[in-house]
Amino acid sequence: MTVVPGRRVRALAGVLALALLIAIQVGQAGPAAAGSISPGTWPGTSGPVAASQMFGYPYPNAPQCTAGAFKCVDDAWKFYQGQCTSWVAYRLNQLNGIAFNDSYRGQHWGDATNWGTAARNLKIAVDGTPTVGSVAWYAGRSGDDDGHVAYVEQVNSPTSVVISEMNYDFANGFRIRTITAGGGSWPTGFIHLGGGSSVGLSITGPTLGTGTVGTSYSGTVTATGGTPPYSWSVTAGALPPGLSLGSASGSISGTPFIEGPSLFTLTVTDSAGNKASASASLQVVSPQLLVIRQGTSSALLGKVGLDDTWTPMGSFNGKLVISGNRIAVLTSTGELWAKDGLDGTWFNEAGNVTSFAVGPQLLVIRQGTSSALLGKVGLDDTWTPMGSFNGKLVISGNRIAVLTSTGELWAKDGLDGTWFNEAGNVTSFATDG
Repeated sequence: MTVVPGRRVRALAGVLALALLIAIQVGQAGPAAAGSISPGTWPGTSGPVAASQMFGYPYPNAPQCTAGAFKCVDDAWKFYQGQCTSWVAYRLNQLNGIAFNDSYRGQHWGDATNWGTAARNLKIAVDGTPTVGSVAWYAGRSGDDDGHVAYVEQVNSPTSVVISEMNYDFANGFRIRTITAGGGSWPTGFIHLGGGSSVGLSITGPTLGTGTVGTSYSGTVTATGGTPPYSWSVTAGALPPGLSLGSASGSISGTPFIEGPSLFTLTVTDSAGNKASASASLQVVSPQLLVIRQGTSSALLGKVGLDDTWTPMGSFNGKLVISGNRIAVLTSTGELWAKDGLDGTWFNEAGNVTSFAVGPQLLVIRQGTSSALLGKVGLDDTWTPMGSFNGKLVISGNRIAVLTSTGELWAKDGLDGTWFNEAGNVTSFATDG
């Protein structure tokens, strides 16, 4: 007797199937969740009955769909009741939360043998990695050119899974069993329609090392398992200010401008919608620069490690300031020179400078008798107007503060931040960004 797992006899079958589904769902108990399973075999017409009693399958009286008798009846998803495709469609709707049917996303799925091609046409992953909620797809099996599909209920390891399947015996039989790679029952592939949880999807490490204030940082987190490609996000906490996470690459890069530890959670999502998370930390330290002049010389000498040798850095007279990795000198003629790190290039930032402040990623100046503030981040950036304030100017990290001659303290975070009038009658202050 040849069974026809996916082919249809239309007529009134769809109407009858929908009416039967509504009638059963009104009176049935809630379906069992994935995980509430145990191995078993229910051959023939006892299969749909068992699937209905244990998992809420809405067609306990599904007819045996034989080619000669034309007893095939459509289910609510336009597959035949009691067939492997019907069972998997039910489970995908029930547990994966997707409205799967024979025309899912505009693609005709048809017989089980077609499912792999249909999925690939829609860029749905079909691979050798099992996940809970994926479809075990058999392009063909002995005695059946129409293929077979089963639902992955549990993953014991990448090579051992528990599946549920219907019509395994070509007579509506239902069973739950464990299959292993190399055991003769391993599927052609696993179709990842989403909503499951991945086996083996994990974040490697992550070991992100240490960043340095004012110095370019780059680190990468990686994932294993699941179904590439991956997408990355920070789902708790925050990266150090100045750094960002590449959503596709998993790379963390940028230039940090505040020292200290940062704790955060990284989450990776694979193409099947599975997720894995890991806690991570990244410590940002100050570069610990030392810069000196000796005697009456204007020559600058610098070092990082206390036992390093001194590095010549050019000659400048005037006020010398270091913040993070940034070094700035305001000469006696009002020229402001700045560079990042011992090996950086000196930039002549501005002339006629009368006051300035330096942060790890900021420069702010006044020129001549004006109270107008001008700021920039990159040393080769253009200057950005920041409003007008007379008084003591301080930068720490990304925070800019001015104490006016009338005792008002104004502060903002970064060039694009908003100025806040923090307090009046202020006689002294300190800030740490």
